[in-house]
Amino acid sequence: MLRTLMSTAALGGALAISACAVTAPPTEAAANSEYVQTADNASKEEVKALNDIASMLIDATALYEDAAELPDSDPQISTALTELAAERDAQREDLQMRIKAMGVEADTMGSPVGPHVRLFGDIRTAFEDDSEVAVEEVLRSERYLATNIGEALEEGSLNQSSIQMLTELRDTIQVEIAKLEELDRQI
Repeated sequence: MLRTLMSTAALGGALAISACAVTAPPTEAAANSEYVQTADNASKEEVKALNDIASMLIDATALYEDAAELPDSDPQISTALTELAAERDAQREDLQMRIKAMGVEADTMGSPVGPHVRLFGDIRTAFEDDSEVAVEEVLRSERYLATNIGEALEEGSLNQSSIQMLTELRDTIQVEIAKLEELDRQI
């Protein structure tokens, strides 16, 4: 009975906040990014790939902010996840500015799957250790991001500036994956 009540509460709470994540348009400060160019005849495939990753970064930021509130025993985990959310948000903003500089509208909403991922994490926390679930969900998201960025790089539709930007983003994510794996082992 208690389990049913807990899962119902988790599901209800998640549904109440499960609208797609939305971000504000990129700020002018991001226009100073080394990746921003003037409109450059970007291919539709390149714009789609960059917008897809921007949407994933929007979802990641929202997930990491939610996950930062879950840890029940270690404030360092919350701090680490909050910092990671801010880092992904800044990277999202740089990517949106890059897209906008190509003369195309940048996505400002997360993917339709994003709320469902957060819902799954909310349901899991009703039955498991919150700190461990938080780290595992963020780790899963980071791996997903790295995989999708790798696929975008392999497609061959990106120009050199986009390749450089995504390669650096993927490398940063790989470093964070290693940190999160170590954190997960310590929990």
